Amino acid sequence: MANNVDTELLISEVEKRGVIWDTSNEYYKDKNKKNAAWDEICSGLLKNYKSESQMQKKLILQDIISKWRSIRDNYVRSLKKQAENCKSCSGTKRIKLYIYGKQLAFLKKNKELQHTDGNLEDNIQKVIQYKESNDTEEDIELNVHGTSTSTVSEPIVRASHYLVRF
Repeated sequence: MANNVDTELLISEVEKRGVIWDTSNEYYKDKNKKNAAWDEICSGLLKNYKSESQMQKKLILQDIISKWRSIRDNYVRSLKKQAENCKSCSGTKRIKLYIYGKQLAFLKKNKELQHTDGNLEDNIQKVIQYKESNDTEEDIELNVHGTSTSTVSEPIVRASHYLVRF
C-alpha cells in the first residue's frame, strides 16, 4: 500500500502538518490531533481511502506512518554521518547527501536535531555542584539536558561529540 505512495508527496503533506513533526507545536503531544492529521494525509495520498473499511484504513495508516518514519530516520542518519565526517576533518571520505534531504530540511527546526554544544558548560557546572553537595559514593549520569539518567561510578556529561569525566 505505502509502496504505491509518492514519497515526495508524502513528505510535503507531512510538512504541512506540524502537529506530526514539530515538537514545539502546542498540539504535538495530542494523539487525537495527530491521528486526524494522518487521516488527512492518507485521504490526500490515496483516492479510495475514505471508502475503505475501518480495518483496511488502519492498515493503510500504519503503512503510511511506517514509511514516513523510515524516511525521517534515514534522513537523521544521513545528517549524523555528515556531521561525523565534518568533525573528523578527513575530507577523504565523501558522504552522499540523502535523496530527499532538501525536502526534509524543515525537520531541522526540531530541537532534537539541533546542535546541543551550548549546554555543555551548564551541565559541567551541574555535575560539579552535585559532586560538592553530595558526600555519598553514589554518582549519577547526566544527559545533555542535565537531568539524571542512571546510576554509574563516575558522573558523565555528554554533549554531542564531547565526553567529560570527573
